[in-house]
Amino acid sequence: MQNVLLQMGLDLMSLDGLRIQQVRTTVLRCHACFKIYTKPTLDFCPACGGATLGRVTARVDADGQMRVFLKKNYKYNLRGTIYAIPDNLQNQHGDKIILQADQKEYRRAKTSAQRQQRKARQDADLFESEFIFMDKKSTGSGVVIGHGRRNPNVARRRKC
Repeated sequence: MQNVLLQMGLDLMSLDGLRIQQVRTTVLRCHACFKIYTKPTLDFCPACGGATLGRVTARVDADGQMRVFLKKNYKYNLRGTIYAIPDNLQNQHGDKIILQADQKEYRRAKTSAQRQQRKARQDADLFESEFIFMDKKSTGSGVVIGHGRRNPNVARRRKC
């Protein structure tokens, strides 16, 4: 909304009384095919299908063009990716590891996560939902892509 008002030539004021000259938002940028998406709930890049989306800051110029702000010497976070995928491609629950968007396991996991979120919303108290603006856990699909953030080769502890 603020971007539209700025493009119309209207002046915007912040809560502190200062004039807003530009509005920055975050977008998703694929570091494999360099496409930009404004939908924040994407898990995979729709163009290349990989889990290569990263959040970057962007701004809409006065002429309507989107300008992306990138760090000059950005280093990708390799945490959780330095270990090779083990030979058995099933985790302890018997589910296959999700690596691409076109796997049927991803579609199944996404629909079950949406079903659980819908059920949780129906079970929630109506008066509490007014005060929950943006729960961090409610964003995204809730599906673990790859191994997650752990070493897949570490043996599990025995349960007594």
